[in-house]
Amino acid sequence: YALPASTYNIENFEEFIKQVKIRSKEERPVTGLLTAEEIVSQLAAEHPEYLLTLDFLFYEEKQAREIVHQYVEDVSPSWLKKLYDEREKVIFKNGETKLVFSPENFKALLGLKEWTMPDTFDRVYFVLDEVIAEFFEETKLRFAILGEILRGHKLPYSLFIKAFYEKLSDAWKKYPRKERKPSIGQKDAKVIEFNYLGLRSLSLLNYLFILGLVERGEDVVKESKLDEILKDEKYKSKIDLVNKFFEDYKEIFNNPAKRAIFLEGVLTGFLLDVQYAARKSSPFRDKLAGLRLNKRRVISLFPEITNKLWEYQTDYPWLRALISKLFIEAGDWELPSYEISYFFSLGLSLYKMFK
Repeated sequence: YALPASTYNIENFEEFIKQVKIRSKEERPVTGLLTAEEIVSQLAAEHPEYLLTLDFLFYEEKQAREIVHQYVEDVSPSWLKKLYDEREKVIFKNGETKLVFSPENFKALLGLKEWTMPDTFDRVYFVLDEVIAEFFEETKLRFAILGEILRGHKLPYSLFIKAFYEKLSDAWKKYPRKERKPSIGQKDAKVIEFNYLGLRSLSLLNYLFILGLVERGEDVVKESKLDEILKDEKYKSKIDLVNKFFEDYKEIFNNPAKRAIFLEGVLTGFLLDVQYAARKSSPFRDKLAGLRLNKRRVISLFPEITNKLWEYQTDYPWLRALISKLFIEAGDWELPSYEISYFFSLGLSLYKMFK
């Protein structure tokens, strides 16, 4: 529920809940955070003389008991409006649709036969509480995260990366071994789930970076210098595509190691498609250890992927060269295993857009 903060003199939670129940009989309750654009304007119109800030109460009724999970005070209408308005930047950047949401890429990722972006897509696709609930099933934690976002407090980067990786890993275990991808118009739910979770995780992390709500160490973005092979004009469109993607999410891919690991996941997706086309199965999948990877494993996988592609007389020299260059630029890099696993899984979930 969202209520004008100064409308009620609240002495304790019990009294507050009583007031919420009274209000719920008079007006439609706000059941989906940020799903109702009119929250602020409606309350301001009703009580212009009182509305200075908003209070939010998150509670559930369980066995005739009210369980309060989170009570957030003094949320300014301007911050709430910013939370709502900034969702557009998840889909668009500088007035242009981000690559992953282009009709061609979006259809390929989700196995759609036809798709045109509706005018209200940012509102429908990115409902904050729904996206958070997809990765944080425990009610108390989910509402705690929503509470911190409403307060404008930063949240730990590792909290999200670990949750994203766990979800992607679980989805990968259910991913079909024989049918690597859905045919256009034929939706394979298990394939769609893995690809969709990758896209949703990227969107949520992007949104939090846009709002400045991610807490982590010093951010350093280095410009990548491509190998000589990548200067070949025939690879320019591919390189431009990759650079555009990283530019869209530069706060997330903030060092060469993350970009290299992501692209290694992309290259793995290419290999699995090649294997399936030749053998109607993808045995290299067994080498991915359920997507539980560490630095040693991700480095050793790279030549294995390359060698396996050569066995099928297939190669992606521009992508191999870019991965190699990025690993060289990364130097003696270190990332926690859950972060390595996430960025590799993310590349594997979004590889179709780079083919």
